[in-house]
Amino acid sequence: MYVMGQAGNDVNEYALSTAWDVSTASYTTVFSVASQAITPEGFDFSSDGTKMYVASNDPFGSSEAIYQYSLSTAWDVSTASYSSVSYSNTSLASITGLFFKTDGTKFYITEDGSDTVK
Repeated sequence: MYVMGQAGNDVNEYALSTAWDVSTASYTTVFSVASQAITPEGFDFSSDGTKMYVASNDPFGSSEAIYQYSLSTAWDVSTASYSSVSYSNTSLASITGLFFKTDGTKFYITEDGSDTVK
């Protein structure tokens, strides 16, 4: 299980001893995205777990962005490293979420300013 930490600008990883049962979660590790993401809001992984994408808001209004990270061990955020800016848009009000289609051909973002999915 993964949780975005907005206060720490990081992705927190938890192990579940029983699949899909969050009451069995135990903290595993954390990966900071603070060097790239000013205000991280959402994230998603590639279907094979070797890439992680983090959506971030720019509180100064210049751009909203999605940052790409490579994971040398699938699904293990402690092995993540920054790759690139995958997407940047100056016309969005505020990205609040991110989701990729399972085949990776499309991504969807939610936007706070217009309460829409794009």
